[in-house]
Order: sequence, then structure tokens, then C-alpha cells
Amino acid sequence: MTNTRKYRTMPEVVDMLRQAGFGVRQARIGAAISMCEAPVFGAEVPTSDFGMIGDLDLVDETWDASYGGFQIRALKEDTGTGSFRDKDELLKPRFNVWATRSLYKQSGWRPWATYTSGMYKAYLPDLFPPPKNTYVVMAGDTLGSIASDYDTTWQELARINNLHSPYTIFIGQEILYRDE
Repeated sequence: MTNTRKYRTMPEVVDMLRQAGFGVRQARIGAAISMCEAPVFGAEVPTSDFGMIGDLDLVDETWDASYGGFQIRALKEDTGTGSFRDKDELLKPRFNVWATRSLYKQSGWRPWATYTSGMYKAYLPDLFPPPKNTYVVMAGDTLGSIASDYDTTWQELARINNLHSPYTIFIGQEILYRDE
């Protein structure tokens, strides 16, 4: 029986990537990418939603939506073929990881914008430590939640970081705070 549980924590994704043949460092980077691509907001620990369907606004006659924890874009002509861009399979976590491995072998992590933008580094502070007095935004963070961790107000964080209404922050963004 295939395990189709859709939410996976970062250590679980690392384990799945290791089983798919990734080395430790690349598995950790891949898991961090998954946390950015399909985040579960409000989870106690970084978690990826392998049941997520995204990029619906990019669907056209050739391409379908993006699927699973790695948000792999499906090709309409591959539906039902079992290829790594088969939308019928991409919501299965192990298949999604296998498809990720296939894409990685072709192009490394470059097909994922959360890699090329550096967003994934937010989930690997031991590999990519942020500068002093800097917090790196993760899924589910708000200015208010960050402010409470650093004993300040969201308004002060907004002022220090030159943020204005609607005060939108994003995964991987560096937020400066005063260490008093």
C-alpha cells in the first residue's frame, strides 16, 4: 500500500530524498526548497504539503498546474504515462520526490525559483547563518509573531525595515531587529 499522507515535515522530506539517492547536503537543500514551494502555514514545525496544486493561472494547452511538495509542473501530453511530469502521479509523495530527482539530474536545483532566489536558505540557518540582528522569514511568520520573539512591536520592525502597508513579508526575507 502506498503512503499518500500529504503533509511531510522537513526531516521526513530529507529522508525521502535520501532514499531517492540524494546526498545529505542536497537532501537538506531539497527539503528546504519543498518547505518554500508548498508550505503548510500554521504547522508547529516546517512542513510541506504534498497535496498542493498550484500555478493554476499558468495552465495552457501544453502545461498543466504544478503538483505536490516540489510543485512540479505537469505536461498535459504526459498525463497517464508515468513520466516525471504525469499529473496523475505527482500528488503521490514518493513519486513527487522521484520526479524531483529526475529534474535535478537534468538541471540541478535551478528549475525551482525558491532555490535561485535563495528563499530556501531560511530553513538551513546552520548552513547559511543570517547576519547579526537579522531574522529570516519562514512560512507562517508575520511581523507580529517576529516582533513578539524579539520583544518589540510589529510597527517598530516595519519602521526599521522600511516596510509599508500592507506590510507583506515573504519566505527568505531578512528582517532586521534591534538587539537591546
